Amino acid sequence: MKNLRILSFALICTSMVFVASSCKKGENDPFLSFRSRDGRITAVWKLVGIEGTTKNTSVSGSTTSITTTTQAYSGGTLTTTTTSSSGTTSNTSKFDFEMTLEKDGHYASKTNNYNTSGTLTSAYEAEGNWVWLTDGKNKSSVTITDLSGSVASGTFDVDQLKSKELKLKKHQRIRQASGSNSFEQDATTTYTYEKQ
Repeated sequence: MKNLRILSFALICTSMVFVASSCKKGENDPFLSFRSRDGRITAVWKLVGIEGTTKNTSVSGSTTSITTTTQAYSGGTLTTTTTSSSGTTSNTSKFDFEMTLEKDGHYASKTNNYNTSGTLTSAYEAEGNWVWLTDGKNKSSVTITDLSGSVASGTFDVDQLKSKELKLKKHQRIRQASGSNSFEQDATTTYTYEKQ
C-alpha cells in the first residue's frame, strides 16, 4: 500500500511537470501560467526598455570596415551610440510609446516625442493589426502591422510573456555581394513592455 502511494505521488508530480512545461513557449516565459498566451498578450503595453545592437560589415576589395550601433532605452530616453574606425558618436532622443493589442487583432499605438528639456514636441496615434504567426498552442512569434513605422512594427519572437511584462525580440540579417564588394548587417533588438 505504501509503495502504491509513492508511485501515485511520483506519477502526479511527473504529470504536473509535463503540463506546466507545455505552458512555457517563450525562452523567458514563466514556468506556469493559468492564463492563455492570448489572454496575456491582449492588453495596453507601455514601452519601458530597448536593448539593441546592429553590426554592419562592408568589404570593398581588400578593405573591410565595421560599424557597430547600440541602442538603449530607459526612463523615456533612447541613447544611440555608433562606433566605427573614425570614432564613436552618441545621441539621445526622448519619447514614450504605448500600444494596445486587442483580442480581435486590432492594434493601436500612441507616441509622444519630447525635446531635450522634456517639452512635448509632437504626438501621434496609429492603428493596424496584429496576428500570431503560428496557430494552436505554439504561439511564439507575432507580426504587428503599423503603417506609421513605429518601434512596434514588424515580426517578433515573443521572448517573454508574463501577466504584466512582455519582451519582444527582433533579429534581422542582411547579406549582399557583388564581385569583390559585400555588405552584411546583423541586428538584434529586444523591446520590453509593462502592462498598464
